[in-house]
Amino acid sequence: MHFDFHVLVEYYPVLLQGTLVTLEYTVLGLVTSLCFGTLVAVLRTFRIPILDGILVAYINVCREVPLLVQIYFIYFGLPEIGIALSAPEVAIISITLNEGAFVAEIVRGGIQSLPRGQWEASKSVAMSRLQTMYYVILPQAMRRVVPSLVGHTSYIVKDTSVLTVIAIEEVTSASGYINDMTLNSLTAFSSAAAIYVAIFWLCQYAGSKVERALSAEGNSRWN
Repeated sequence: MHFDFHVLVEYYPVLLQGTLVTLEYTVLGLVTSLCFGTLVAVLRTFRIPILDGILVAYINVCREVPLLVQIYFIYFGLPEIGIALSAPEVAIISITLNEGAFVAEIVRGGIQSLPRGQWEASKSVAMSRLQTMYYVILPQAMRRVVPSLVGHTSYIVKDTSVLTVIAIEEVTSASGYINDMTLNSLTAFSSAAAIYVAIFWLCQYAGSKVERALSAEGNSRWN
């Protein structure tokens, strides 16, 4: 068996469609997990007794249980208690919950890395805790954790491959289809691997642009 460019020429529309679907779920998963994870991190910072316990349990469960198990639970388990969701809904919810737990800890680490004196200084000028978080703490924390968040994007890209188990036709599903049709595993799956690497590089490039923009904004603000 050898790499066959003719297979790529014949089935490139399938790979292209799979790539677009992967990009779609990567972007949606990145946005939703970032928003949800940041919210969880902020709420944990406020240490609301009962809520904090619930959030800690959520983070521990979603970080320790594989994404595939979470997908199976939501897609196949919840319908047994009357909660039936479509495959795209399950995909976004599962990625958001799973990746949001990791994002929450990254953002919380950024918040905790800031000097305690900033809270006290904000309190001295009559700012509420919520105002302090929104205007003072969170902008600085997000700048600090951008490199970690950019690195974590690769996990979201790779996690989209699991969506093939619920018939989401992303890159892995497309390469599996090509393999079934041509029996050329080398061509099918090496093409998929190349696409994942290209998407990761694209995310890295975009992330570096965001990091530099935030760094320049922060420097100009303090100059």
